[in-house]
Amino acid sequence: MCNPILASARKGNLEIATSALSLVEVCKGSMGKTISKDSLESFFRNSYVLVVPLNIEVGSVARDLMMFGYPKLKPADASHVATALVARATELHTFDDALLNLNNEIPRLDTGFLRIVKPQLGLGTMPLFEAPSLK
Repeated sequence: MCNPILASARKGNLEIATSALSLVEVCKGSMGKTISKDSLESFFRNSYVLVVPLNIEVGSVARDLMMFGYPKLKPADASHVATALVARATELHTFDDALLNLNNEIPRLDTGFLRIVKPQLGLGTMPLFEAPSLK
């Protein structure tokens, strides 16, 4: 479902920033049983994927989100939102309804508000974690 976004990133039109927490979360449910470790590693090592460390800055922003304005956020969700803020992302893509309800409500660290939207749906043929050929 995220193939149009991945195609745009592969062309250099955008960068995908994701929390290091994503390295663990991709193993949830049935997806973790169908994806090889090598294909996961390859995906997260693409030049258009920025893996943002879950460090003290991200943790502090996540904590502040939970303590001062968004107490219903779960720690993992707050960490993903904080990652987007620290990475100066303009949009956070998710299928999580609780996060989607916060669209344009969380101030960015520079200016404006964070857009929280569903990824554009598409009918691409490449599996999400298949690394493209560099040829």
